Amino acid sequence: MVFLVSQDGYIIPQKIIILREYVVFDMGFLVSQDGYIIPQKIIILLEYVVFDMGFLVSQDDYIIPQKIIILREYVVFDMRFLVSQDGYIIPQKIIILCEYVVFDMGFLVSQDGYIIPQKIIILREYVVFDMRFLVSQDGYIIPQKIIILREYVVFDMGFLVSQDGYIIPQKIIILREHVVFDMGFLVSQDGYIIPQKIIILREYVVFDMGFWFLKMVTLFLKRLLSCVNTLYLI
Repeated sequence: MVFLVSQDGYIIPQKIIILREYVVFDMGFLVSQDGYIIPQKIIILLEYVVFDMGFLVSQDDYIIPQKIIILREYVVFDMRFLVSQDGYIIPQKIIILCEYVVFDMGFLVSQDGYIIPQKIIILREYVVFDMRFLVSQDGYIIPQKIIILREYVVFDMGFLVSQDGYIIPQKIIILREHVVFDMGFLVSQDGYIIPQKIIILREYVVFDMGFWFLKMVTLFLKRLLSCVNTLYLI
């Protein structure tokens, strides 16, 4: 079925099936050496990739599909999105298994780490995100409802985390470096902690019900001495 191929790699078919390097093209598209592909309906198995229903792919990784399933580096895309080398992804509905990542229901991801989803589950580096949040390279996270298992961390119900260690949650449980946070607090790298209700096991420290560090240490020592005395009596 009528098509054109030149030394620069241009292919302009009407209807064509190609099995070249495990590639299948179908239903009108353009492919060039710079990687441009503009199909109407197409299935591609190139480097374990499957494309379906109208999209554009170039060497800078731009992909603008209507409906598409992609298995490249364990990635699955579905329902309108854009991906570029700078990492931008703007899908409507999408499932991605790239580095153990699953995205669902409209979000944006860039190389600086920005993610703005509606509903999303992510398993990247043992991380699970759910229900609207923002993550950037400087560590900012602003979710509504979210569960995160990254470095043994669990976040739940709206909070902010940055590289300087600021955390402002509503309800949250964190197991990072033996730390558990719960119910609204602020933590920074300089060690300031202002909780409402919180249990922290970091460097053998326990916080509960909003108080200053000195008060906590005093209470902790009192309880410790009480336990020692009890054990001594036993």
